[in-house]
Amino acid sequence: MDSMASTIVLFVLIVVSGATDVLCGKIFNVVTLPALGAGFVINSFFGLRGIEMSLLGAVLGFVPFYIVFRLGGMGGGDVKLMAGVGALKGFPFIGWALFYTILVGGAMAMIKLIWEGRLWSGLRRTGQVLLSIIVPGLRPLAPDPSLAGRVPFGLAIALGTLWAWLDIKF
Repeated sequence: MDSMASTIVLFVLIVVSGATDVLCGKIFNVVTLPALGAGFVINSFFGLRGIEMSLLGAVLGFVPFYIVFRLGGMGGGDVKLMAGVGALKGFPFIGWALFYTILVGGAMAMIKLIWEGRLWSGLRRTGQVLLSIIVPGLRPLAPDPSLAGRVPFGLAIALGTLWAWLDIKF
């Protein structure tokens, strides 16, 4: 289900979204939503299997980041960007893109916390959030507005997706 067309759209998507997130702090719907649609259209040329893999990729890209979005950990543009990556490249590519994106995003967050001298408080807060997700009945931590939007996660998605593409190609 790999095509030159989906690769070209993917690269335009991650370059533009990564750049606008760094420069403007925003990932624009005018970029992510057409890419999401293009993924389904391009992959429909591979028949029902292409549509299934595109849909599975979009859902697997969307759901984990939507949960983080609902917890206040990222913006909606990040969620739509990852769904677009999934729609374009399908499954199993999206699994690798998620894995590498989380590695890159985690490294970016750690560097940012170290730079700001807030490593231990940031790690403690992350642990509390994870614990509130895992332990039933534990009240979730309220989002901290002072921490929102601190890491341009669109850049992490762009770099993680590129890493996945390079890892698969070579």
